[in-house]
Amino acid sequence: HEMTWFYQADNVENIEPRTELIARCKTALAKIQELSTRGTVLAVGHAIEGFYLQQVAAGKTNFEQFDQPKRLDNAQIEEINF
Repeated sequence: HEMTWFYQADNVENIEPRTELIARCKTALAKIQELSTRGTVLAVGHAIEGFYLQQVAAGKTNFEQFDQPKRLDNAQIEEINF
């Protein structure tokens, strides 16, 4: 599949449903925010989760609100400010 397929796949066998991924990102973001009160936090993950986490951090809580997917390369650093 093209990379963009993975950003938009939903209800496909062996692919986590978007609603579950968004819920998981909300939980992760809350933990990151909690930890960030003590200093800088480094979160490491896969590109798709990184994109979803950025969208959730921007206050977008459903897929229809998301920006166009952008590819994150391996070991790419993305900064999220709260």
